[in-house]
Order: sequence, then structure tokens, then C-alpha cells
Amino acid sequence: MEKYGKVSGSLFRTILRNLGKKKASMVIPPGIGLDNGVLSVDGKRVLIYTTDPISLIPLVGAEKSAWLSLHHLASDFTTSGIMPQYAIMNYNLPPFLADDQIERFVRSISQECKRLGIAIVGGHTGRYPGCDLTIIGSATLFGFADKDAYLTPKNAKVDDAILLTKGAAIESTAIFASSFQNYVKEKLGKRLWRKAIDYIQLCSTVKEAILASKNGATSMHDATEGGVIGALYELSVACGRRLRVDLQGIHIPEETKQICSMFGIDPLRSLSGGSLLITCREDDADKLQEKLKQQGIKSFRVGKVSADKARGSVIDKDGRKLVAVTEDPYWSAYSEAIKSGWTKF
Repeated sequence: MEKYGKVSGSLFRTILRNLGKKKASMVIPPGIGLDNGVLSVDGKRVLIYTTDPISLIPLVGAEKSAWLSLHHLASDFTTSGIMPQYAIMNYNLPPFLADDQIERFVRSISQECKRLGIAIVGGHTGRYPGCDLTIIGSATLFGFADKDAYLTPKNAKVDDAILLTKGAAIESTAIFASSFQNYVKEKLGKRLWRKAIDYIQLCSTVKEAILASKNGATSMHDATEGGVIGALYELSVACGRRLRVDLQGIHIPEETKQICSMFGIDPLRSLSGGSLLITCREDDADKLQEKLKQQGIKSFRVGKVSADKARGSVIDKDGRKLVAVTEDPYWSAYSEAIKSGWTKF
């Protein structure tokens, strides 16, 4: 059986045990739930970095795909509370991909990098047999900060409130609505479909991450593969504490509920780029939520960091342990929908 997305926990743990030579400069080495690595530069500054695949999704289009790809990276990076400064782009392109599509993608990456203040300083470009869509390479963002001026999920504190921005399955909603327009519009109705189409512009957490870092956030983690529950699990692993959550507090808009039902996926466990988990002191939560609201960003209280030292433990309000997400259902649902021919064309 084919599997998609992130690898299994056991395979990832094997990867984490095989990281070459250990260096004293590795302040934050790779680990579950850590969006960024951190290296000490000179005792006063650190180098923060993150890397991810970049995707060209034909049914979404080259320009929007470029925006999504860059904001996947920037959303990870800015959970540090710092803006990225530099990028390295690695394009491993399918031989059949037309030059004009590649050019539109590259121009859009550059335009968004300019807007965010990111300089592209290197990379690689080539066409190779075996490469296919939607993944067309990878990219790395990096930047410098003072050694005490950044956040990491390890900073989450006991009794911190846990906030979630926007809701669940944001990116799943956006991509299904954009990729399978005729099918979704027919099932959802024009009004909700138009709302769902606009979710593309919500698939970034850069704005709220920077705002939260200046208004009391102790840690942040963006929800991508595995959705909100996957992100909660990863945050628990990273901070070493049990998280207590109220599943009813996790916002699922009506259009998301219907689209997820349509494609047979669980909105709490499905791709949710655009959703940001934020921990903050209880006394700062109301102020932070008000700041987010002033910028047009919805947020919801979904839980609390427990005093229990239990890595990878997420408990609902009835005391039931939530099962970790082993495979995001988005990938197989998207693949099956493509095979069924439910495209916008």
C-alpha cells in the first residue's frame, strides 16, 4: 500500500539517530515538533534555519503554488518570532514541465521573497527523469538573531494557555476547493464554495507569528501535515509536557466540515497550513487574542500546558488520550480525487 506525506515515527527516529557528527554549535538540533534548527554563531548570535519541499500543484496554478510553497517555509521559520533573511532554492524539475510554468513559478517565488525581505542567495536547477508533480524540489530559509531573541516550542511553560488561529484543515479546504471546483461547487453550493476558494490566502501564519512574538507568546508551532491534532502532539513532544485540550474549542467552519466530509477526511487530522498553535501565559491570553482580532485574525482557546512531564501526550477534557496522527488522510484523498477526474477542467 502506498503511503504519502511524513514518514512513520519509527523511521523518523532512525533518521534522528543518524545525523552525522555532533557539533557543540547545535543549539537546537533536529527533532519532532521543532520547526527550525538553531546554530550558535559567535556566542552572541544564532543562525536559525528551516527546510521543506516546494510544490507546483497544476490544479492550483504556478503562481499560487509558489506563494504556498514559500509561505510553508516562512510559516515554519517565523514560529521563532524572527523574519527569515535568506533563501536557497533547489529545483528538481520533471522533464515534461513546460518552461512557461517554471518561469511563472520562479517569478512568483522571487516577488514574494522581495515582499518578505528575503534574498535568494543560492540553489540548484535541473530536469531529471523520475521527478514528478507536485513536489519539484526543496528550499531552505535562514537568518540571524541575537541568542536570546527567538522562540522555540521548547519554551512552552506549565499552565500556559494554548491558542489556535483560524481553525482546522485550512489548507485542505483551500486546495480541495481550488483543485476540484466543479465537484465542490455542485456539492457545497456557490456561497460556501466561494468562501472556501478564498482560504488560499489564509494558508500562512507569518503575520500572526510575528505579532504573537511581540505580545506574550512563549512558543509557537504551525499545523501542517497531520492537522491540528498532529501539531498538538508534536508540540507536546517538543516541550516535554502533556497538553490538555478541548476538542470542542477547535474551530471547524461549515465549509470545511462539508468539504472534509465530501472527501472522507477528518478535519482535525488533515493538512492545515495557516493554523498556528500559540502558547502564552494565562494572563496574556486575552490581550494576545485582542491583538490578533485587531489584525483580522480569529483565534480560539483550545487547551493548556500541563505540569505532567509526558512527551507526546495530548489528553481531551474527558481524560482520553488522543492518538497520534500516523498518516495525513489528505494525501490519499487528493490522489483518489485526481484518479476520479474531479478536476476543475
